[in-house]
Amino acid sequence: MTVADGTETVPVVKGGRAAKIGFAALARLMVPFLVDWYKGDRGDPGGDASQVGTNVAARGMSFSAGIVRIRTTGWNTDGDGGGALYDRWTATMGALPAAGQNVWWFQAADASRWQLSQEQNVTTPMIGALGSAALTVTTIAQNVAIGTDDQPAIQAALNAPMITTLFVTRQHWFGKDIRKPSGKHLWGLNRATCGFHRIPLVGNQVRPTFGIYSEDDDSGSFSDFFVNCQRSGYAGLPADNRQQLLNRCSGLIVRRNSRYVRVLRVDVYNSWGYSHYTCAGSEGNAGPTPQAIIREDCRAYNGDTCFEETGLGLTQDNIDCWGYKDPIDGGPSVYMECGFHTYSGVKQIRRIRCGFRGSAPAVLDAIADGVDSGTIINIDCDFQTSGGQFAITAINPDPQGVGNPKNVGRKILDYRIIRTKAMPDHFFDNGASPQAVLATYANVTIDGGEFGGVGIFAGIEAKITIQGGAVVIATRASGPYVFALYADGTGTIDWYGKAGSVTALNIETPEYAKVASDFGVRFHDLPALSPALAGGAGALPLDKADYPASYVVARRNEEPATERYIPVPDLLTRDATGMVYVGDALATGVTLAMPGQVNIVASGRALLLTSSNGDNYIEQGGIGSGMQFIRGHESIFQVGNVFAGDFHLCTGATNRWTVQAAGHFAAAVDNVYSLGTPALRASVLYAGTGIINTSDEREKTWRGAMTRAERLAARAIVAELGFYQWNDAIAGKGGADARYHYGARAQRVWAIMAEHGLVDPLDADGRPGSAPYAFLCYDQWDDVMEDVMTERCGPPERGKGMDYVKTGERVALPAGNRFGLREGQMTLFLLGALLG
Repeated sequence: MTVADGTETVPVVKGGRAAKIGFAALARLMVPFLVDWYKGDRGDPGGDASQVGTNVAARGMSFSAGIVRIRTTGWNTDGDGGGALYDRWTATMGALPAAGQNVWWFQAADASRWQLSQEQNVTTPMIGALGSAALTVTTIAQNVAIGTDDQPAIQAALNAPMITTLFVTRQHWFGKDIRKPSGKHLWGLNRATCGFHRIPLVGNQVRPTFGIYSEDDDSGSFSDFFVNCQRSGYAGLPADNRQQLLNRCSGLIVRRNSRYVRVLRVDVYNSWGYSHYTCAGSEGNAGPTPQAIIREDCRAYNGDTCFEETGLGLTQDNIDCWGYKDPIDGGPSVYMECGFHTYSGVKQIRRIRCGFRGSAPAVLDAIADGVDSGTIINIDCDFQTSGGQFAITAINPDPQGVGNPKNVGRKILDYRIIRTKAMPDHFFDNGASPQAVLATYANVTIDGGEFGGVGIFAGIEAKITIQGGAVVIATRASGPYVFALYADGTGTIDWYGKAGSVTALNIETPEYAKVASDFGVRFHDLPALSPALAGGAGALPLDKADYPASYVVARRNEEPATERYIPVPDLLTRDATGMVYVGDALATGVTLAMPGQVNIVASGRALLLTSSNGDNYIEQGGIGSGMQFIRGHESIFQVGNVFAGDFHLCTGATNRWTVQAAGHFAAAVDNVYSLGTPALRASVLYAGTGIINTSDEREKTWRGAMTRAERLAARAIVAELGFYQWNDAIAGKGGADARYHYGARAQRVWAIMAEHGLVDPLDADGRPGSAPYAFLCYDQWDDVMEDVMTERCGPPERGKGMDYVKTGERVALPAGNRFGLREGQMTLFLLGALLG
């Protein structure tokens, strides 16, 4: 027979007596140690193994030198789950830290030391974490008696060199955060019966707590357990907002420079903090940031935020993850901010088949810390909220930069909602419902899906594209208008495709329901609409031949931005008081005759005042590209102040230039505004006298005469002077007619100054470095953009006329740069060298 067949006997030491017994299973595990088993337990050379009692008992025993592996039968008592294999420690195995003693290693009575063998799966009872008798396998504890704090043992075991995976088989109390080292694994048997209960934190904390976490983790994992945060740190809402943040106790955290970490089937309960949290490592969320993190089939109940990701450049997939507002243990609900939350410049977040239920916003993706967010995708998700809460929000909550000036203009660059259900419950107590989708400062694409509440809202700088047969049903009990698709400010919504439907319902006032707001919503194709747009298919252009001569080119207020033909009587309306309104039903503007005729004007003209023959007129309007105009048709057209006062030119409600009553043209502020810019220069200045520059010595700090290097450089520049023609003059007039000018080439002047050590040389890209001399000039500019404007049409409002809304931008002047010289100063510089 061989030692591998399990028929050999194994020496066993128990109760101080030695015996040989058959132990087939252990024998198969220990073939390398049993080849010399016949040498017994008397200290002969060779491998031998002993089965002893409990871990506690083994610490009081002595072992012969020939025994190099032992097996315990339990931790405190036989069969309590703490039985394990131990190897005799030698110095080559590395140091034994004090924190690991009586956890993963122990010292026997004979001073021999024993550490857990690598050839076994290590469970929490095997390192002395036996769980608490107060916790049963079916209980999610709430305010029960606190048992043994297993955190020190679990932390020491996770730090042990031979333990790569720690199996959680019980329910454990923990008092301090548990940190899983990089590359290691913390696995339970199942999340219903195995996990961790935070010993409740009482009073204010000096910092937030993390619960179970890892940081700078490469390819580690967590799976199949729960974390019950016990509402730690929560005592209502502290008045001090900072103290609220400090009191937070989160569930399972992945931090800093972590990569490829997986969190599978982990549930978090009662977190006064973030249940599942992935974050950067520095304040402002700009430090080392996790990448390629996956949370799958995870759940969160009764937490401040169920799933949160924050950090510049962070990437993560949430797959089959769900959040729930209500607790499952019958205890109090903590304040909930939202179900899913991102901010601070995340690079890519994907939510796949995720969901939320409860009276809190389901999704809150926001701008913070002065950076744009990248791509956020919701695929096949199901977000249903109650209590008047939004389903999906993608916003910049600080567009004015009050909290952080860098937040101004920041956006979520790519936000996608694909085959997702966003269905807020109707909240009719105040006649209102929340939006299914609310967006500001975000580029949003909706592809299919179902949307309820009061529909989809595009606020300031939100651009929403809807396609793929989405179904939108907006409902309001009573009160003001309900628009299934609503654009406000500079927000826009574009619908593509005939599939899908848009429905608006106002239960008590049906006439106050519309499928789309009057401005900013464009149907490029018409899906099923209820109620229909006024005029049925009137959203599409109609041919002039369909109408008699009494119809004119214009547009009804409720229709998209396409021209059609309107009956002339619609141009004039009169109210009950006898007031007559001209063009009240139109968005394109009308002609006011003085006296006599009424003419409809071309698109872009909002108001025309004309004489009876129509030859002399003043018009006001815009031409659809961001330009508003006031112009006249007469040999002389005056704009100004006919009284004895100043005439101001303003932008942004701020006076920039003034034509004074005496006729002088003056800047509104001294020495602030220039005439022309580096990219947009004036051509010629005609003046009767020369330019006066400030030369008051009271405004100067004097350096003195030229240095030798400056004098030599100036003389070299004199030698550089010559005649030249402007290239654009040659292009326009031809080489023969383009005039010659005399002067210097700016780059050559710069190079000469650099050759004499007076300025930094031009770099490889031809750009200058530092230059202290004011006669050397260099300017560069970014793309100069201009707004693309579209007519905005809507229902008539007393006192309001048609206007335009910004729908995009285009490059008016490409980015560039230009060298230049202040020739007056350079001339003095040259004269100083030649005459000095």
